[in-house]
Order: sequence, then C-alpha cells, then structure tokens
Amino acid sequence: MKKHILSQSPARRILPVAALAATMACGLAHADSTATVQIDSFSYNVAGGGKLAWTGTDAYQNVSAQAEDAGGINGFDANQSTTYAIGTNVQSASTTYAGGMAYATGARTGSVTALSLHGPGISAISQPNMGSGSLNQSDAFTLTGADTVTFNVGYTISVSSPGGNTSDSFAEGVIDFSAGSYLGTSGGTFDIEKYSFDSATGIGTYDGTLSLTVQLTGADDIGYYSLVSNAYASSISAVPEPSQAALLLAGLGALGAALRRRQHRA
Repeated sequence: MKKHILSQSPARRILPVAALAATMACGLAHADSTATVQIDSFSYNVAGGGKLAWTGTDAYQNVSAQAEDAGGINGFDANQSTTYAIGTNVQSASTTYAGGMAYATGARTGSVTALSLHGPGISAISQPNMGSGSLNQSDAFTLTGADTVTFNVGYTISVSSPGGNTSDSFAEGVIDFSAGSYLGTSGGTFDIEKYSFDSATGIGTYDGTLSLTVQLTGADDIGYYSLVSNAYASSISAVPEPSQAALLLAGLGALGAALRRRQHRA
C-alpha cells in the first residue's frame, strides 16, 4: 500500500548544520543551477503495539559528492564515505565552477546539495560543469509478531536554474523510497523527480511526507526499506565573474569545515 500524506507527528528536523547547505544555495543567487534534497524526518509506527528491531547485519549507507568542470576535463573532485554503517557522515567536493555535498545523521535523516556555475568548457552541450550529492541508505527489520509497520519520510526538494534548459543547464532533485517484505506480500515504492524546468521560472520547492505500510506474517518474516536521495546541478560553459567562483569555493569550504566539526563532536 502506498500513500502520500501530510506529516502526522512533529518532524525531527536534521541537525542545524545541515541547513547550512540550503542557506548557502540560497545565498548564491548568482549560481546558474542549484539543487537541494533534504530528508527532514524518518519515523515508523507499529500498528499492533509490537516492536521493530533492525537486523543489524543488513544496514547499508553510502554518502558521496562529486564536482566536475567541463565534464571533468578541466577539473574533477569526488569523495565518498569509507564506512557504510548508518550514522553521521559528511562528504563534500568542489572545483572552480561546481560543488557537491552530502550529509547523513544517525537518525536516518540527511541532506544533499549540488551547485554549478557558468565556466570554461570543451563543449557547451556535451561538457557542462556539474555538481552532485548522493545519500543511499537501506536496512532490514523484524517485528515481534505478525503485525504491520508504517514508515513516514518527510522531505523537501528545492531546485533552481533560472533561464536554464532541459539539456545542459538545469537542477534536479530525486528521492527513491521503497519498503516491503522479502516475501513480496506488501509494501511499495515512491520515485520522485523534480527538475528546475518543471517550473516556468526555473525555480521550485516541493515538500511532503511519503508513507509506506509493510505487513509481516510473524517474527521470522523480514522486511526492508531503501531510501536514496540525489541532487544534481548542471550549467553550460561561459566565463563567470571571478567573484562568483571565489564565493562558491568559500561557501563550500566553510560548509565542509562546519560539518566536520559537528561530526567530530558527535
């Protein structure tokens, strides 16, 4: 069963430092393309009063970021998590004209951001400047008996690329969320894709709560969930003002430092 509902419980917002990504993207009003995907809340409710237990052996998490100038020909940077245990993790990448950031929390929430600017390239069509962030997470669970559990995922997607197009200058935010039983008897999937060109202005914000209900037949039945968030930004080649590139790099540097300080204190 699959539903799209409004949040029924107070959202557990991600750590304040994750909001720096959205702040930075909004502050760079001159950036050609920006995209941010936030998983604002993750919660579940067991209908029959039983308890959910994560199996502990099937948890997976990957946090990655990438930045490319001219498709990587004029500059490339990429970083991803070296541990795949679910928990707090931050990765960032930056080049002169693009940046990516991904952040995960131990509460199974997180944020991904991508930025790109006009900059020199090999081809305006085939080699744009690109930034991306990705958060991929999955886990398996059991219930204490035959019961149903409902997962609720609150999200916000923001995309901006004024004057962009559908081929080489756009912003994209994606969420793929699925949950079910390994026996295949219940569950469902959400595939959400939002593009800057979905809006007449090239700017859009979309939010809501995704809800999936899974029924397990007993304590020996195993369920799963999978949650993937991706942000992508692409801009065509041109020469920007030097101050634009400097501001982009300064913002990425400050964000990465703040996130790592938060991670070390966790």
